[in-house]
Amino acid sequence: MTALIYIASFLVLLGVLVTIHEYGHFIVARMCKVHVQRFSLGMGPVIYKRLDKHGTEIALSLLPLGGYVSMITDRLIELEPEVREQLTEAQIKNTFDSRPKWQRASIMIAGPLANFLLSIFIFSIIFLNTPDPQTVPVIKEVGSSIVLKSSDQFILPGDRISSINSVNVNESKDLNLELLSLAGLTGYIDLGIKRLDINEIVNVNIYVEDFLPTSESQTKPLAYLGSGYRLQNETNNWSNGVRRSC
Repeated sequence: MTALIYIASFLVLLGVLVTIHEYGHFIVARMCKVHVQRFSLGMGPVIYKRLDKHGTEIALSLLPLGGYVSMITDRLIELEPEVREQLTEAQIKNTFDSRPKWQRASIMIAGPLANFLLSIFIFSIIFLNTPDPQTVPVIKEVGSSIVLKSSDQFILPGDRISSINSVNVNESKDLNLELLSLAGLTGYIDLGIKRLDINEIVNVNIYVEDFLPTSESQTKPLAYLGSGYRLQNETNNWSNGVRRSC
């Protein structure tokens, strides 16, 4: 069953790609006033057809493997004289070979260009409908050197750091920059923490003395504070206890 689904998906994808490709040839040929004898959706035996106002046969064929565009050429008229009898003088005049070189080149390039534009369109839709993953700093471990302001305050592994001294932090660089701005501080740093299963911010005050005194300590400011952290994808699942690590 799975194999059939893969085969069907492949045929649909191939059909769409080839159809768009051939439509590119068709629409530019029409713009250049080249007579198109047939534009077929699918290959093989024709199961439905009709003529449009330009005398082009729009056909639906049995096999869903793309399609094709049949343009009138001088060579075709030469090899199949009976074709001439089916065409008007204007259509015979507007063969592919009668067009300037730049128009013929445009018709040939139009197919690949149509596929290129299709890929841009598809990826744009995917991009616009894919949420931008937000990475947030999350406490990984808590060191014993942390000094808290009161006994009812605590830090747990898994706590998300949402602010430092009321300044919101959303990424690793925000966290580090804000802590680096406090270098040399002796006093309390107020961490706003979003805790699993709690829908409000918990404030935890950590005491520091001569914070980040050396260049080495400034490379890992949160570790010097007394804890380590990791980056974690932002999700809407904090309330039900599900977390995804990046």
